[in-house]
Amino acid sequence: MTQNFNVMKKSNKLLRTLILSVLMTATFMNVQANDESYWQFVNGSYIFNRIEWLSPWDMSLSKYVFAPDIEGDITIPSIAYDDKGRAYSVKKIHGFGLLNQTEITSVVIPNSVTTIGESAFSGCSKLASVSIPNSVDSILSGAFGRSALPSVAIPNSVKWLGKRAFHYCRSLTSITLSPHIPEIGIETFGHCNKLTSIQLPNSVKRIGHSAFIKCTSLETADIGNNVKTIERYAFKECTNLRTINLGNSIDTIKKYAFQDCSKLESITIPNTAIDIQVGAFSGCSSLSSITLGDGLKTIGNGAFEGASVKTLIIPDSVTTIGYRAFYNCSELTFLSLGRKVKNISAWAFRNCTKLDSIRIVGEDLYFYTDDGAFDGVDKSKCTLYVPRGEMSCPEIGLHKKVRTQ
Repeated sequence: MTQNFNVMKKSNKLLRTLILSVLMTATFMNVQANDESYWQFVNGSYIFNRIEWLSPWDMSLSKYVFAPDIEGDITIPSIAYDDKGRAYSVKKIHGFGLLNQTEITSVVIPNSVTTIGESAFSGCSKLASVSIPNSVDSILSGAFGRSALPSVAIPNSVKWLGKRAFHYCRSLTSITLSPHIPEIGIETFGHCNKLTSIQLPNSVKRIGHSAFIKCTSLETADIGNNVKTIERYAFKECTNLRTINLGNSIDTIKKYAFQDCSKLESITIPNTAIDIQVGAFSGCSSLSSITLGDGLKTIGNGAFEGASVKTLIIPDSVTTIGYRAFYNCSELTFLSLGRKVKNISAWAFRNCTKLDSIRIVGEDLYFYTDDGAFDGVDKSKCTLYVPRGEMSCPEIGLHKKVRTQ
């Protein structure tokens, strides 16, 4: 232990010398190895800076260091050596290891590496090729963000994909995902504006906040069969998205998840879904087919505002239709209200100017409509159909209970 302590003191002195010598460089760089070690790329050599004992059985070489700019094709070593010539296996590319190294064009990662650290290759704006081996089990936050990768194959060994791992990869057209990742995190593929399709494995149970935001070339998305939650803004402004398969397990679609997906033509909400939140599909102006599942309870404020749906069937499970939920659905002609609807909020169907038929399903239905819920409907032409008899549409939209006869 005394010998190793002396090595640490000598290495710390070396570290100070190195940092002073490259203090004016702008790039932070470190790569961790394990048993473990961090290495520094300096003039074609990998130099270790400090030896630490993690335990009597586990030695690590580690320290943050400044590094000069490097360029071209980079091959990370699987074995690295300290100043005594002792060998260590490189297990981790540490966070910010090659941050903003704008002249790197390709990286080969050895099969000794298990973790690619936070922002390890972030800002490598010419990085067009990376080889990720089957030894890697974790790709951490921002690892390849703002790089020039045109495609990525994430091996089956990967069990964690961090937030923003590939955000702003503006050349990325396709990606193959590991079948073992549990979620797509915050903005993982956000602003990848050349990505055309996505197929999520069944291991994914959650799609995070802004996961695919502004993927403006994305046309098709299949989220697998086990996703339970789509977080806010997940697919916001995917302006070329035409079809999406929501699978069989969704319970919540959070606010603005698909806002302004202006070419989305149809959506089928599975029976597992309970809640569609504020503005989830607002601005989906091409949305002409909406199928709502039988488990849905709440349609949030502005959920489908501006859709082009013509026929709308609200299932029996729904109790609340929110403010402006179907506002400006100007192509809507037929509306069926399910048995459990208790509240239709203000402006819920305002400016549905072609609406001419409203069907009430429940025989003992009581529901309350806020002021202006059906403003803009031509009441002289619209008919309210009830289980027994008929009544004209002017009864809808008043501050009173409407009861079947």
